[in-house]
Amino acid sequence: QRVLDEFISMPVLYRGPVLSQAPNPMYVMVYVKELSKKVAVKVPRKMQNKITKGKLIYLEADNSGVEPKYNWVKTPQRT
Repeated sequence: QRVLDEFISMPVLYRGPVLSQAPNPMYVMVYVKELSKKVAVKVPRKMQNKITKGKLIYLEADNSGVEPKYNWVKTPQRT
């Protein structure tokens, strides 16, 4: 699995409940059960008022830097 992860970069999707707004209005704090920690998730401007405390959202990890960054993603569609 580790070899495949190095050659093929797949986006890692997580989901978790929103705990609170971060001091910066572009971010919300989300608890990710798989990581066992609270992370700051960047939210697009048009979604800032719609994402409230307790709402379950999906997020994607961006591991391009030293520390991973987390971005909001649209809920995946079931087929």
